[in-house]
Amino acid sequence: MNKSEGYELLLKCLTTCDRCAFECCANTANHAECLKACLTCADVCTICIRVGSRGTKMTEDFLSLCIKACEACAEECEKHDDALCKECADICRKCAEEQKSACKACCK
Repeated sequence: MNKSEGYELLLKCLTTCDRCAFECCANTANHAECLKACLTCADVCTICIRVGSRGTKMTEDFLSLCIKACEACAEECEKHDDALCKECADICRKCAEEQKSACKACCK
């Protein structure tokens, strides 16, 4: 996957997390931790896009944080049967894997 596709996946992850947070989690009583995980993941993806596009020496740190946020969000969303939570978990897993690849490529 090229750099542009990586950014597209980050963008898809952040928008899916936002949708899950506001269309699913915010309206369901037992989804409080899922709501926090989705919003955190969306924020970290946003930061990763902004910092990554600058090519700073801190890129690896932000990619690592993004991987952790995506994996945590996926784990939380997988606890729920809602279709949007399942979609969010899937996108978060894909995004985490892409960021692992990006980290290997840019941070050797």
